[in-house]
Amino acid sequence: MTQHDESFLADWQIQGTFGAVAGTHGVDREAATEADGEQRRWFAELLESHGFTVQRDAIGNQFGLLELVPGAPYVLTGSHLDSQPTAGRFDGAYGVMASAYACFRVAEELRADPASARFNLAIVNWFNEEGSRFKPSMMGSGVFTGKLALQEALATEDRDGVTVAEALAALGERGDFAGLEVASYAEIHVQQGRSMEQDGVTIGLVDATWAAHKFEFKITGEQAHSGSTLMSDRRDALLGLRDSSSPCASSSTNLKRECCTRPVERSTSTPTLPWWLPAR
Repeated sequence: MTQHDESFLADWQIQGTFGAVAGTHGVDREAATEADGEQRRWFAELLESHGFTVQRDAIGNQFGLLELVPGAPYVLTGSHLDSQPTAGRFDGAYGVMASAYACFRVAEELRADPASARFNLAIVNWFNEEGSRFKPSMMGSGVFTGKLALQEALATEDRDGVTVAEALAALGERGDFAGLEVASYAEIHVQQGRSMEQDGVTIGLVDATWAAHKFEFKITGEQAHSGSTLMSDRRDALLGLRDSSSPCASSSTNLKRECCTRPVERSTSTPTLPWWLPAR
């Protein structure tokens, strides 16, 4: 292995300690939590140690910048460091770390031969790409590309009523960086399935991605006693949830089963008592 390889693996091991879940190989570092803040501070130090300038924009995207050609646009590469609760440690984080080390190597080459530089280099850690704490997902990249309004994103609340603006401010991760001109963008990502492994493919080029439609439903039943209510009289809201969330049900039946899923992210019922059928 080269020195770069050894350094990457050493830093990868350190990065995986932030939000590590005991007894597993996974991590829990949802966006703008303390674990996310700790890894962001560590990552900023890593970037600065390799001569990159760290900037944060108003939605908390974290950039490492290296200006080689004043006034030229940037080749941007990266992914996200935030995770789902108890998520895999490769999701997103590998893309950020691999991008950082790719840029470190290219920077060395261009510093040795400045005349060959055509663009500047930038590494990005997108904020709240997962969307598990704040919805929607891809929030930081959505604001950066103009697909999501900044003020709308900053006002988004988590389940405890904490806004994005408040969470970022508490960590000191909300900046005023105005953005950059991008010449090209690249992102490497671990596959979150096993089809490539089954097919013996080591690396692939993405030419399509899944489309997600997200909805909130309220299913109304009728509150009743779980023991004495006749089966014919029951209007169990949870039974309605089960039927409506079956994969490829109703309008989806004309699609291939492998192409259609209907996962339920979160469900709540009222009342939540063992002897009552839920009304909602």
